[in-house]
Amino acid sequence: MSTKAAALVVLFFFAGYAHAQQATISGTITDAKTGESLIGVNVLVKGTYYGAATGVNGKYTIREVNPGEYTIVVSLIGYKKIQKTG
Repeated sequence: MSTKAAALVVLFFFAGYAHAQQATISGTITDAKTGESLIGVNVLVKGTYYGAATGVNGKYTIREVNPGEYTIVVSLIGYKKIQKTG
C-alpha cells in the first residue's frame, strides 16, 4: 500500500478503576478503506513507556495507566501515523 493512500481507523476505549487508581486503554485498529483488522500495529501512549501491538483481530490493550488525558500514537509501516488525544 502507498503511504499516501493508506489510512488507519482508530477506535479506543478508556476504562478507569477508581479503587486501584489505574486505568486500561483498549481498542481495535482497522484499515479505513477495507475495514480489515490490522495485525502488528504499534499503539503508544505519547510521552510514556506504555504501549501495545495489535493481535490477529486488530485489538490492543494497554493496562495500568494512570487516569488522565493522553495522546495515543498509532503507526504501521505503509500507513500514515495517527495521533489522537482524549
